Amino acid sequence: MGRADAEIVRWLLGDASASFEKNCVRGIKANHQKISKLSHQEAALNLNMFTAEEFDELVVPMTMLGHSGTTRGGLQS
Repeated sequence: MGRADAEIVRWLLGDASASFEKNCVRGIKANHQKISKLSHQEAALNLNMFTAEEFDELVVPMTMLGHSGTTRGGLQS
């Protein structure tokens, strides 16, 4: 492959990467709270520590973070 061909490939890959980032990746945000809850819930259920209902009743992330007066939805009660 000649130098000109290598430059064309590099340009195409760069353009494709930029387009992918702009059209497919930009703006995506992980829901860390949901990911954390699901992984902890899955572990508790697999160990038969709680039922799913008991886990949901006991594990309220906003309360665990010290936000008193909040409900599961995070709104003031």
